[in-house]
Amino acid sequence: MRWAVLVAGLAVAAGCSVGRPWPAAPPPQPHHTLLVIGDSLAGQADVTLPDVLTRAGLPTRVIDAHINGSGLIGPVGDAPSALEWVQRQLAANPFVDTVLIEWAGACAVCGRPGEPVYGSPEFFAQWRANAHEIIDWLHSQDVAVVWVESPPVGVDSSTAASGSQIAVATVRALSQMDEQELASAASHGVVDWFAAETDTLSRYQTSLFYDGAMHQIRTDDLVHFTLDGSTRASTWTANGLGDLWATLPRRDVSIQSAPGLVEAGDPVTLDVGPGL
Repeated sequence: MRWAVLVAGLAVAAGCSVGRPWPAAPPPQPHHTLLVIGDSLAGQADVTLPDVLTRAGLPTRVIDAHINGSGLIGPVGDAPSALEWVQRQLAANPFVDTVLIEWAGACAVCGRPGEPVYGSPEFFAQWRANAHEIIDWLHSQDVAVVWVESPPVGVDSSTAASGSQIAVATVRALSQMDEQELASAASHGVVDWFAAETDTLSRYQTSLFYDGAMHQIRTDDLVHFTLDGSTRASTWTANGLGDLWATLPRRDVSIQSAPGLVEAGDPVTLDVGPGL
């Protein structure tokens, strides 16, 4: 126990692995209906999101329409494109007032004939164009749109040797695109998973020190969330949504927007991590 306390104290003193403090509680809001679109990280965050929103005074029906391994280039689920997937989900859920989108950078078709090479200038140009196409269409449907600033992924000796540092760099570049361009194009609200899942020096960490203890927030694959990581992503989501909703005119409350979670995407698992 003394050794654990000493290690944690040294980490804090050195500024290493220290998690950012929890964001301030958002202002209370009436019921909302939130459609969540994205990859497996979106699905993992959705596991804790309804309870976090309720505790934050933001009772929300969360409709989970993530698809594991999906991205902005190529088909999503049974739809030929990300745009058509979004259009189908909104048509199936007409009471949605807000759409939250998180795509970290997956692209199963990249590198195939006729498709851009992952991480190439053509890849970034198509990713950007497809994102703006979705944002513009959603704006035409009179719903609030929130684009998540995605978190970085980690790199270890094995992935570095296999050349996967390209993926790490691509995800980081897309996160910067989220922050500098897509988030503001979508709305004035910011949902910042980069801050939620990095240390105070904006570095990727598998574990963070906060609330007086070390917490494992990312799984051993250096990509996905543990239960603690999911809770952090959800807390920053609630903060961003609360700030956004406080600026919007209040819509009529419908019985369809009662709190709860509708699972419409792929199943996900959360690693609770050691000692959790």
